[in-house]
Amino acid sequence: ESAQKKVEAMNFGIRKHVVEYDDVLNKQRQIIYAERDKVLDGVDIHPQILEMMKEYIYEQCAIYLDETKPSYEWDLEPLNNALESKLLDKGANLVTKEFVEDKTMETVCQEIYEYCLNNYEAKIAEVKKLGFDFSIAERGTLLRVVDKFWTDHIDAMNILRNEISILAYGQKDPIVAYKNEGFDMFDKMIGEIREYTASTLFKMKIKINVMPQQPKGPVAM
Repeated sequence: ESAQKKVEAMNFGIRKHVVEYDDVLNKQRQIIYAERDKVLDGVDIHPQILEMMKEYIYEQCAIYLDETKPSYEWDLEPLNNALESKLLDKGANLVTKEFVEDKTMETVCQEIYEYCLNNYEAKIAEVKKLGFDFSIAERGTLLRVVDKFWTDHIDAMNILRNEISILAYGQKDPIVAYKNEGFDMFDKMIGEIREYTASTLFKMKIKINVMPQQPKGPVAM
């Protein structure tokens, strides 16, 4: 009877841990699916795409520009490489010594954003003339990216859960460790979704095939 009670108590503890593990992932799932539902409901996500672009630009400026130094001492090549890898054409070399001269990092970030924004809006206007609604590309791209990264995230969370359960994470509460690690992984995934979505849309080339019009009426041979 004593052994039975211990087994039941242990099983209850296991079930409790399983529920708490699942609760972490379910909360993350609610956040992701709320965003997916907006896209599927046809909500205009264009402002969201622009915000993704802006966040990427500001993050790269923070990484590669040292605001404690004057602008003429900045190494601009790594920043240009980062911008060209995601938003601009290869060899654009937007950020030059002249571009940053006597400017603060905030001003440089804003002017890069405005340049990229103008390029993006010009592309949208160009394909609109051809009869294509670019918002379709924005929604489709975001959905595909979210689904890809969310699927990978679920797999990674399952691996983390197994590792923490096996190792018991030292003296730490495994649920607390799982929540903390899971939050960091989720936060990283959101950043990757933003970056990959913005990059895909900015690098996207739209080609529209126009079918030749058939001649009307009989054709003289």
